[in-house]
Amino acid sequence: MTLTKQKSHRNSVAHRKRSARHHKHTDHYTKPYWPYLPIVAVITLGLVLSAFFTRPTTGVLGYAVDMSVSSLLSGTNSQRAANGLGSLALSSSLNQAAQNKANDMVARDYWSHNTPDGQTPWTFIVATGYSYQTAGENLAYGFATAADTITGWMNSPGHRANILNSSFKEVGFGVANSANYQGSGPETVVVAMYASPTYVAPAPAPTPAPAPAPVHVPAPAPAPVKPKVEWNPFDSRTVVVCVCVCVCVCVCVC
Repeated sequence: MTLTKQKSHRNSVAHRKRSARHHKHTDHYTKPYWPYLPIVAVITLGLVLSAFFTRPTTGVLGYAVDMSVSSLLSGTNSQRAANGLGSLALSSSLNQAAQNKANDMVARDYWSHNTPDGQTPWTFIVATGYSYQTAGENLAYGFATAADTITGWMNSPGHRANILNSSFKEVGFGVANSANYQGSGPETVVVAMYASPTYVAPAPAPTPAPAPAPVHVPAPAPAPVKPKVEWNPFDSRTVVVCVCVCVCVCVCVC
């Protein structure tokens, strides 16, 4: 059984990374040329202000405004259709698993495929009673709409592979809001779980025993009836016999 998971601390290249600034430390020292410092300061200030007031269109500083399960499903299947793949069916079990995972991520404020205590994403799937052959998970936050989320995933090779995996047949989505997720303020966390279900063939119905063939019992043949002989003095045979007897008597007398 192959499980697919894309582990990343940022789930798309379009997602704005929200973390502390990193400073590069070096032993090299350069003495500045002081007359140009005011100009350098003005340019630097302009760049800083520009970066502060400009943010990517995919980032949000609050909850998503259009992040429904139906729109996530529609966007996913549009990408699959554009790549010659069949649509994914929405699974209520995978929906529940993804929602439970999103709720857990928000409640315990973690950003990982595995929970803080080491549980894998598949734990959430199995807990719903769902049986699968392969499964995958995509995560996202910091997007204003479902369309932006799908675009972000499609721009990331690992997440794109999950969306366009031909072995996956079903999908479920979970969406949860956090008032201060990962210290970045109000955010909407999105979880997508993909899977190829294992169908257990139902037991065949028992074959009914054949009905016994009817036994034909022939009716008993009627007993032969002995014909009843009655004497009739006027019967022709009786007359002949009588005549013969009379003749014999006469002959004997004579």
